[in-house]
Parts: sequence; C-alpha cells; structure tokens
Amino acid sequence: MNKKTLSESDICDKYIRPAIEDAGWNGMDQIYSQYPLRAGRMVVRGRQARRDETTVVRADYALFHKINIPLAVVEAKDNKHAMGAGMAQAINYGQLLQVPFCFSSNGDGFVFRDATLADGILERNLTLDEFPSPADLWERYCAWKGWTDTVRSVAESEYAPSKTPRYYQLAAINRTVEVIAGGQDRVLLVMATGTGKTYTAFQIIRLGVSASMCREFLNLSNNSNHARWHYATNASGTSSSMKNVSREVALRTPVPLPPLAEQRRIIVRVESLRRLCADLRQRLAAHQNTQAHLAEALIETSST
Repeated sequence: MNKKTLSESDICDKYIRPAIEDAGWNGMDQIYSQYPLRAGRMVVRGRQARRDETTVVRADYALFHKINIPLAVVEAKDNKHAMGAGMAQAINYGQLLQVPFCFSSNGDGFVFRDATLADGILERNLTLDEFPSPADLWERYCAWKGWTDTVRSVAESEYAPSKTPRYYQLAAINRTVEVIAGGQDRVLLVMATGTGKTYTAFQIIRLGVSASMCREFLNLSNNSNHARWHYATNASGTSSSMKNVSREVALRTPVPLPPLAEQRRIIVRVESLRRLCADLRQRLAAHQNTQAHLAEALIETSST
C-alpha cells in the first residue's frame, strides 16, 4: 500500500490510532478523536444565527490519563507532509489543554515534544512502536508538577460531569483541585459570564463520604435531576440567574443509598454508557467534518 495515496483520515485509522492503542492506551476512555476545543464563532445576520464551521477547533487526538484529566495531544497529517508538520498545531492545542506532551505524525512515526524535559531532550523522533505508554507519560507529568503522594492521590481522582467540559473548564477544575490538595486554603477563580461558573464549581466540590457510600455514586447522585430540583427549590437570593446554595442545603440533599456493591455496579454501567455516548459524538463530528469537506470539494469541482 502506497501511503502517499492515503488521506489524513486513512493515516489516522490505519497507522496512528493502532500505534497509540498498541502502547496501552484504552480506546474507550483515554483516546478521543476529533476532540472539541473551540466550538467556533457565531455569525449573526439579522434574526438568523449560525456557527461558522471554519472556526471550529478540534484536536485530531487528545489523550487522557483518566476521564477529564488530559495528558497529550496528537496532530495528524497525510503522508505527503513531513512527520513533524503538525507540531505547531499540536503545541497550540496543548497550550489550550495545558498539557506538556505533543505529538505529530504522518503515519511513518511520531515527533514527540516533551515540555517536561524529563530526560533533557525537548523533541525526538519515535517509530510507530515506540509510542509511550499512559503510565510513562503520567509519571513524567507528576514529576514535572512536583506533586507529593497526597496531592497526586487527590488530583488524579475522577469526577462525574454531566457533560464534556470545555478546555478552559477542564483547566479551571483540575488546577483548582490541585492547589487545594497542595494545602492552599483560599482560591480565587475568575471566569467570564456565560462560561459555566456554577457547573465548574460543582465539579470542584468534594464532600465527605461515609464508608457505606462510593464517592463516584455521590457525584452521580449530586448531578441528577432530583438533586438539581432540591437545590433550585431551597436556594436563596432574588436573582434568577445566580442563586445561592448554602452548605446546610447541600448537606440536606436526599441521596438514594443502595448497597455498596450495587452503587459500584451502577457507576460502572453509567461510565460505560457515557464513554459510548462520547465515542458516538466524536464519530458523528468526524462524519460531519468529512461531509463538509466533500461538499466543499463538490462545489469547487462544479465551479471549475
């Protein structure tokens, strides 16, 4: 097979993703293709509004240590480009996700950029079978952060968002939890109106959990419609967009409590369904992107 004749999508499917999975990355909850970074600019004409698809920003692959803990970005190019041709894009996307590891590939191998300088080398070329494992990058990341065991145990804990956070929400959640785990008592988190302050704050909250309850089950219950109704009903304040929920109201939130084994079974099932939904959304986005390119190609062909 002549790689030069393959499209970027074919290079991803036949060479890049298999190499990543062979290194030990889980395709369900660690590898995200066409990962959305920026939704794109809204264009308003009179009373009509539409999303400018040309301004949508997606990473070819985002790699996660655990759900919502990003580690690396992989940018792909077809084989007519050099192996490192996508590095500039990868670095830009890595800065958005605040990750130190960036990869660029054309299907022949990878250019690996390690901003942690764990071994004193910033960039190096890797063969397809030399892609680093999740454990390798996570150890480099934790050493780069200088985390103690206590900070690491808190920072790497999973949380249960009701939707995929935007890149800046991810950064806000993870950095805030990180500094609190490091012993900082006060944190000022500044976010613009409409960027999801309440949503972000709910992901940061850590409540004490008894031995009869699984923390992940509590997070799931706390994001349920029943819990949201409880908060909305008992919130104080006169503003319709910015209600106050006191600590007492939060602690009075009714939580269903099945046996511990059943809680864990529910969590496993819910996470499996979430991963499936995330994968389907990514596939749909990739197909829509392909359709847009085909439509542009047809228009261009018909106009010549």
